[in-house]
Amino acid sequence: MMTFKPSNYQKQIFKWVRDNQGQNLVVEALAGSGKTTTAVKLLQLIPKDEEVVFCAFNKHIATELQKRVPYNVRASTYHSLGLSICKESFGNIEVKSNKVDILLQHYLDRYRYKFLYYPINRIVSLLKANLLEPTQDNIDDLAIFHNVELYEKHDVVYDAVNFIMLESKKKTHIVDYDDMCWLPVILDLPSYQYDFMVIDELQDTNKVQIELAMKSVKNGGRVVGVGDRFQSIYAFRGADANAIPDLINRLNSDTLPLSITYRNPKLIVNRVREKFPHIPLEAAEDAKDGEISIIDKPQAFEKLQPGDMILCRTNAPLVEYAFSLIRNGIKANIRGRDIGKGLQALVNKMRSDDLYTTLARLAEYKNKEIAKLIASEKYSAAQSIEDKIDTIIAVSDGVNSVQELLQRIDSIFSDEKEEVVLSSIHRAKGLEARNIYVLRPDLLPHPYARHDWEVQQESNVEYVCITRSLDKLYYVI
Repeated sequence: MMTFKPSNYQKQIFKWVRDNQGQNLVVEALAGSGKTTTAVKLLQLIPKDEEVVFCAFNKHIATELQKRVPYNVRASTYHSLGLSICKESFGNIEVKSNKVDILLQHYLDRYRYKFLYYPINRIVSLLKANLLEPTQDNIDDLAIFHNVELYEKHDVVYDAVNFIMLESKKKTHIVDYDDMCWLPVILDLPSYQYDFMVIDELQDTNKVQIELAMKSVKNGGRVVGVGDRFQSIYAFRGADANAIPDLINRLNSDTLPLSITYRNPKLIVNRVREKFPHIPLEAAEDAKDGEISIIDKPQAFEKLQPGDMILCRTNAPLVEYAFSLIRNGIKANIRGRDIGKGLQALVNKMRSDDLYTTLARLAEYKNKEIAKLIASEKYSAAQSIEDKIDTIIAVSDGVNSVQELLQRIDSIFSDEKEEVVLSSIHRAKGLEARNIYVLRPDLLPHPYARHDWEVQQESNVEYVCITRSLDKLYYVI
C-alpha cells in the first residue's frame, strides 16, 4: 500500500484547514491535480464533532466519496441535498423527471405543439438554474445565449413557460430534478445547516446550486470551494462562468493553488504551458514523457484500442467515424443521449414522413437561420444550429425513411460505455483515457467564436481537450 506524500500545495491546504487559518477558502485545482485525494485528506482533518457536507457534482462521485470519508461527513449531490429539504417541508413527494411535460399536457395541445415541448423544458430549466423570472426578455436572452430554438412561436412559449413556472411552485407534491434545487431557494424553505461545507467542481455550479449550498451552512460555518476556472465550459447549459471569482468575492475567501497534475505526461503539460501560459499547470516528478503526434484517419483506425477516446469540438465529424468503427465490428457510440433527443425534435419539427423532404427542409432551415443569426451577431447560436443539422445529415447516410433516421439517432447517441467512446469535448469533461484522438483540430477554437465570452469558453474547451490524455495525444487530420 502506497504511503500518501502530500505536495507542498496540499500541505498548505491541509494547514489552512487544520490550523483554522481562515473562514472560507477557494482551492484553484487544475486538471488532474488530485482533487478527490486532497478532499478526502482534508475532510479527515475536520474535528469529528463538526457536521460536514461535501457537495459533489454527480451521484457517482458522491457514492464513491462516501465510502472514504469519516462518519461525520455527508457526501451529497445538490439534488439530494435539495430533495431532503423538500421532503422535510412537504412530506411525501413523488419524483417525476417529466413533471414539466405532465403540466404542459394540461395547457398546450401535445399533438399540435409537440415540437415545442423540448424547448419549453429547456427554457424552464435554465430559468430555474439562473433564478430568473419568466419575463419575455429573460426567455429571449436565454434562448439566444443557450441556442434554444423557439421556432418563431415566441408568444406560445412565453405563455407556456409562465404557466409552468407558476404551477411548479404550486404542485409541490411532485418534483423534478430542477425543482429539487429551485424550490428550497425560491420558497425559502427551512434547511438543515452544517458546520463545514466543501463544494466540488465549483466552476460548473449554477446560481441556484450556490444559493442552495449557502442555505445549508450555519452562520459562522466554514466553506471550501474546489474548482478550475479554466475548465469552465458549461456556460451554454446554465453553469455560471464566473462562479469561482463570484464566490471568492461573496465570501471574502482565501485562495490556494493545486497545480501539479498526476494525470498528464510531461509533453501534455508542456503543450498546455505553451498554448495557455496563464495556466500554471505542473508535471509530477515521476510523470512519463508521453507523446503528441499528428496522424491521418487510417493511422488512427489502426492504432485504436479498447478504452481509447475520440474527441471533437462538434458532433457531426464524430458520426462518420462512429459508423466506420461499427461496420468493422468495434462497439462504439457518441456520448449524449439528450443530444439525440434534441436532434429527433428538430427532425420532427420538419413535419414530413418523407426523408428527402425532411432533409431538404433541414437544409433550407439551416441556411435561413444561420444567415439570420450571424446578421444579429449571435455566433454561438449559429454554430449550434449548423452542427445539429450537419449531424442529422451525417446520420441520415444510408437510411431510407424518417422513422429509420429517428431510430438511428437513438442508437448512435448513448451514455453507455462501449469499447471506443466518441464524444464532443464538452461531454468528455471529467473523463480521461490513455490515448486521446482529436478529430478536426482546426475547430479549436471554433471559428464562430467572436464575442469575448465565447473566445474564453473556446480557450477553456481546448484546455479540457488536451488534458484528458494519460499518455498519448493524437491530432487526426
